[in-house]
Amino acid sequence: MLTRTSLTALTALCYIAQQGENAPPADAKSLAKVLHTSPLYLAKILQILARRGVLRSLRGRGGGFLLAAPAHEISLYRVVEMFEPLADWTRCFLNGGTCPEKETCAVHETWSVLRRQYMALLQQTTLADIAAHENPFHVNRTLPTPPQSPVPMHRGKHTAANKPILSTKENTP
Repeated sequence: MLTRTSLTALTALCYIAQQGENAPPADAKSLAKVLHTSPLYLAKILQILARRGVLRSLRGRGGGFLLAAPAHEISLYRVVEMFEPLADWTRCFLNGGTCPEKETCAVHETWSVLRRQYMALLQQTTLADIAAHENPFHVNRTLPTPPQSPVPMHRGKHTAANKPILSTKENTP
């Protein structure tokens, strides 16, 4: 339902909200690692959110991003409308235009109900509502550890087939 950009923005905002009001500012690079996304991509999203007044941007050492308002005052609608055309949801589902009142399309009634419910969900749900979940977006929040070599190397030596030599009692010096 939401674009990747909207989901990334919401995920970042919820993560910042979950850190609490007294937490230090979140920097884009560290936040990108936690959210498993590109730092440049996330930085652009965070800058848009800052320009639109959802985040405060603090420059310099110890700088980063903080929510510009309490999480319970920021609706999902406010965030999502920055990144996707919510006006498209007012168009006819089948023809992309407007359904005339007298000659509606085949799914007009169902689409109207769904559209109203979706808009209500976005308008009535806040970052605080989402952030109240321990892990609302199912993001693995631990920083990834570097992969370990599955086979231990024996003093960096390799066989002719470029495979590591296993340490055993027979070949240990």
